[in-house]
Amino acid sequence: MCETQIENARWINNKCYFFYDKEVASFDNSQKICSDTFKRHGCENGKLYEPRDADNFKNIYKLAEEISEYPTIQLWLGLNDNEKENEFVHSSNGKLSKINAPWAGN
Repeated sequence: MCETQIENARWINNKCYFFYDKEVASFDNSQKICSDTFKRHGCENGKLYEPRDADNFKNIYKLAEEISEYPTIQLWLGLNDNEKENEFVHSSNGKLSKINAPWAGN
């Protein structure tokens, strides 16, 4: 289903990653696009990518660059620092991200 039915989707480490190739203005809109895309294909668990290790993040970012038609890209990630500035947690469970966050200026 992943690569054959969803444009700009790829299987990586037994997970389907969908890369939306248009600009999205907000976290909430990006989450809705992701969720709606997977629902159209019978999956109820579409969520924004939550980086859990640095190597996987690098691979996902590189693939996003390859798929994107923009000279530089920005990704909406399933992380937030709503509770404490620069303390990024996974949006799905509120647990602290365990990787060195390159997006946080570290």
